[in-house]
Amino acid sequence: MKNKNLRLLGLLTVMAAALTIGISSCKKDKDDNGSSAALSATIGGNAFKPRVVTGTSHNGYISVVGGQTLPGDSVFLDVTFPDTSKVNTKLNFDHADLQLATFTTSKLYSGNDSRSHGSVTVTTLDKTNKKVAGKFEGVIYNAFGGPDSVVIKDGQFNTTYKAF
Repeated sequence: MKNKNLRLLGLLTVMAAALTIGISSCKKDKDDNGSSAALSATIGGNAFKPRVVTGTSHNGYISVVGGQTLPGDSVFLDVTFPDTSKVNTKLNFDHADLQLATFTTSKLYSGNDSRSHGSVTVTTLDKTNKKVAGKFEGVIYNAFGGPDSVVIKDGQFNTTYKAF
């Protein structure tokens, strides 16, 4: 999956999710995912547990995205993997992706960078009820070739998703 199309797809997914989260957080009605939707990780030593998590399925991939303010920046994390993933099989970044976008510092970190390493493991994939869960970890590098990287540990997700 290390190609420009996936990088563009990931960036567009992060941006679309940011817009979706921003719009849906303004609504007073209940979130479709309810209180059971979850995304969490330790990002660069900081706890990441966004209040709003969204999942989408498009063009053969499922993306789980959430955003939160961490010390000094607003951060959106996107976990992407094929909708044909085998349950409990570790996918490296040739087959899955992590992307992290920061808004105050305007950076994008991606598992598609050749220096990045890590994995995504899907533990639940229910296409009938559109539910997905799993875990992830890795070191992802600046998507535009900068020397900086972000360490993501103990990542987990559990949410429903919408197909587009």
